[in-house]
Amino acid sequence: MNWSEADAFCQWLTQRERRRQLLKPEQQYRLPRDTEWSVAVTEPVLLSDDAEAGAVRYPWGLWPPKGPVGNYERILDGEGKEIKVMRDPFDALAPAGSFPANWFGVFNLGGNVWEWCESPEGDHPDGRVIRGGSWKETDLARTASEFSETIESAGQRDDLGFRVVLALGMDSQ
Repeated sequence: MNWSEADAFCQWLTQRERRRQLLKPEQQYRLPRDTEWSVAVTEPVLLSDDAEAGAVRYPWGLWPPKGPVGNYERILDGEGKEIKVMRDPFDALAPAGSFPANWFGVFNLGGNVWEWCESPEGDHPDGRVIRGGSWKETDLARTASEFSETIESAGQRDDLGFRVVLALGMDSQ
C-alpha cells in the first residue's frame, strides 16, 4: 500500500461516514501526523523519576520486553548490535491486535508493518515519514526511530501499511 492509496482510503472513509451521518462536517479520518504517532507510542514518564527519565524507550516501554511485544525479525540497538527478541509465532504479517496494547490501549505500534504518517519528510515534497518497524527489516525499534519513503513507494514492499485517526476539530488539516 503506498501513501496515496492510504490517503485515498481515509478520504473515502470520511465521505462514507459523513453520508451515514456518523461524522460531523468538521470531523475527518486521516493518517496520523508524525507528532501524533510519537505521542501514541511514548510511555508517560513521571518527571521526578530520574532513573527512567533518560532511558531508551521502545514501543512496549523499557528494555527488556515482558513476553512477545511485536512482530519483529530483529531489533538493533543504537550502536548496530542485534538485540535478541522473544520470537513470535508469525513468519510474516501478524493479524491486528496479536500483541498486547500499550499504556494508551493502542495495538501494534512496533513491528508488523511500517506505518505511513501524514507528515512530509523534511524538504522532500514526495517523501513521507514512516514509523513502527516491520516484520522483516526492523532496524531500530526505539520510539524515536523514524524513516521515510516516497509517497508512491510500495511496489516491491509488503511491509508498508497505515492506521487511521479520527480528527475531531477544525485543526484536522
